[in-house]
Parts: sequence; C-alpha cells; structure tokens
Amino acid sequence: KVINLPKDCVMTVYNIAGEKVRELAEANQSVSNAGWIEWDGKNEAGEVVGRGVYVYLIKSPDGQKKIGKVGLVK
Repeated sequence: KVINLPKDCVMTVYNIAGEKVRELAEANQSVSNAGWIEWDGKNEAGEVVGRGVYVYLIKSPDGQKKIGKVGLVK
C-alpha cells in the first residue's frame, strides 16, 4: 500500500527488466480518492506475479512523478 498520494494519481508497476506489470489508478481503489493505492501482487491479467523486486512509478495529474521499489515475498 502506498499512502499520502494526491487525488487521481496513477501508479504503474514494472518488473526489474522494465516490463509493465500493472497500472493502478488512485480513483479506482476500494475507497475512491482516499489518497492511497494498494497493489495486490497481480498483473493486468489477474495472475499472481513471482516474488522479487518491482519498481513503481506514480504520476500525479499536475505532472509530478515519484519512483520507488517494492519487494514481493511469498
């Protein structure tokens, strides 16, 4: 879960090779415009991805960007 996000931002998750895994919109979470995005460890097809390090890119509507890493363990 990534918290303290601006309204209507989008988070894109990539694997370590730079391939897009999933895109999540803050407005489409279980509580719309609550300031957080939660990734369930699945790709766009709904399949659980493998363990490892993933990179996320968060873009806000005003053009700001934030990059971070997340480790997925099973």
